[in-house]
Amino acid sequence: VAGMLFVYVLVLPLGALLWLKSNRPAGRVTPPRELTELDGVLASLTTKYTQQYWWFELAGVAVRLSYCGGAVLLFPTHATLRCTLCVIVVSAYVAFSLSHKPVAQESSRAVTVLAHVLLWLLALAVIVSTNVASERVQVGYSCALFVFSLAIGAFLRQIKAKEAEYKLAAAIYAREPFDEEAFEARSSAYLHDAVALQARDIVREPSSAGMAYLKTRLAPLDSVWDEELPAGMILKTCATTVEALLANLDADATLEARLKYLFNDVVDFSAFLKASDKSIILSFEVLVDFFKGARWTRFTRLRLEAIWALRKTTGGMEVMCDDVLAVEPFGTMLREQEDIKGDSELPVFRRDDVAKLIHALAPNAPESYRQSVDQKALPELLKSLATVVFPELQAHLWGLIPGGRTYSHGDSGDEPKPADDAAHLEAVEVSLDHAYVRKKTIFDTENPM
Repeated sequence: VAGMLFVYVLVLPLGALLWLKSNRPAGRVTPPRELTELDGVLASLTTKYTQQYWWFELAGVAVRLSYCGGAVLLFPTHATLRCTLCVIVVSAYVAFSLSHKPVAQESSRAVTVLAHVLLWLLALAVIVSTNVASERVQVGYSCALFVFSLAIGAFLRQIKAKEAEYKLAAAIYAREPFDEEAFEARSSAYLHDAVALQARDIVREPSSAGMAYLKTRLAPLDSVWDEELPAGMILKTCATTVEALLANLDADATLEARLKYLFNDVVDFSAFLKASDKSIILSFEVLVDFFKGARWTRFTRLRLEAIWALRKTTGGMEVMCDDVLAVEPFGTMLREQEDIKGDSELPVFRRDDVAKLIHALAPNAPESYRQSVDQKALPELLKSLATVVFPELQAHLWGLIPGGRTYSHGDSGDEPKPADDAAHLEAVEVSLDHAYVRKKTIFDTENPM
């Protein structure tokens, strides 16, 4: 029985604590989603607590063990001391919960505190109904309590020193405004990781609000983005993403094309091309081994994350297009069509003599005025051409449709007028002229002279 109690009271809780601690290196930040994957079956022990107090379930375990056999293991013959130990442990738990709020959700925190207050009242009732222990036992118990109080004081002091840092990280995780001066004053690897990981999440799943937060709050933190880290460590932390990209590489592509796909122009890989065989199989281990001596800034990593996110999005869109074309009756025909590549440089319709005339008339005109003239020249030209050719077009339509009738704006259609009605034709011409006159021309632009 004693052996079972030892395993249940000490070995299992300590084993769980060490497992969870190994997933949270000191001074480093890991996103909650990744922590859930790393913790595995133990994730339920940490998810309801804030990131700073991930270990607080151990305190709850200590309270439960005190009530379920731990106190018996320490004081097998003194019921009063067992109850006193339970009161002290549960009191410390309640006081810490009220002062530091380790439980993330407020409703859950209230329920947890009330449940432990009930345990406190239960232990107090047992103390009142039992006999007092011997003086020797009481002295030993008091000494142990004093040492325990000192340890708790040192522990709370350490928590208080880190509290401001965790508040800044919590604001960054929630994408809320934070004090940049306080951030720079407490600049640490933990806060730098919090900023870098939040920026990574934004570029992976961009939104207007997220990009605005990145631009206004995170990007100005030069102390974060100028920090250099080992390139090998960066690649290892992005192992899943890099390996997925390597799996999608074209096997027939050249080594330079594959490296361009991975790093674009963010990382200089010219030395890799010179030192490596052109037919080398590009793998994650090869990349880590080659870049193990290099150092990249956090901003370089962010740019790589953006490129990799773009590659993932492009690949997803290609898969969706393939699925659509697979069920499209003309899908095969569409696949056989050559890509249409438009010329990004459109010809400029410009007459040097007209440009010189404009410059002579308005020598001090800004470039914006000249652009305005260029933009409005084509509509004016089309208007002039339409005005000139309209009679000829109308005569042509009359020839195509003998006995046709014309309508002007405002006609109800009940009494169409003959096409040869001179008064009607004149009204149509007047309405057209009125429509053109109401449009602004290039001469309506403010003269900058």
